[in-house]
Amino acid sequence: MPKLSNKKFSTLTEKRKHKHAALLLREILEGVTKHLPLYKEYESTLSLTPVENSTKKLLDRIYLHEQKAAIPFPLQYKITKKDRISHTPFLEIDIYLENLRSMHNIGAILRTVEAFRLGKVYISKALPASALEKIKKTAMGSDSLIELHVTDDISSLKKPVIAIETAEEALSCNDFSFPKSFTLLFGNENSGLTDRALSHADHVVNIPLFGSKNSLNVTSAFAILANSIRNAPPHFLE
Repeated sequence: MPKLSNKKFSTLTEKRKHKHAALLLREILEGVTKHLPLYKEYESTLSLTPVENSTKKLLDRIYLHEQKAAIPFPLQYKITKKDRISHTPFLEIDIYLENLRSMHNIGAILRTVEAFRLGKVYISKALPASALEKIKKTAMGSDSLIELHVTDDISSLKKPVIAIETAEEALSCNDFSFPKSFTLLFGNENSGLTDRALSHADHVVNIPLFGSKNSLNVTSAFAILANSIRNAPPHFLE
């Protein structure tokens, strides 16, 4: 969108003023500081207080402009955060994902695995290239930092095997003592783990819930378990 003089800017409707201001401020946030004097003129025309030159304050102002301009949320500006290089070793855990249908869920789990440095990931069936692209998008680069394999042979994975299920006999993850090395089984979003997978389980663990619903989205459940594992007693990490 072309840059408008403040004189031209002042003739726009309120929504279009805020849209132009938001677009200009995005460029300023990305380093094009030569536009700052023009934005200050826009700011004055809109009767806004001068914004502080910090990432948080600039983002808050962008969101204000976009709200006033009725820009849909998915189109709102998102700042890219720089990653840091982690030297934390991965834990000795195998994570087995059985029959997950959502590539976005798989990608989110891969991101959580890398964030908590849990271990290797195994999926139960090969996926087409189009599905892998969806996984990569949600994983946001973490897929290149972990080991990802395809296998149907749960028996070849680390022992003991710990299944995550909502079964009545399951132990609470809050009370369960996770060993140093093991395999974690996660099942389909709707039907959970198959009987075949459960037959390999040495332990069945659940996340205690207190609401009317007896299950969580698989990515939420995985994140809770990841945190429980990483915050296990100190002997776990020895």
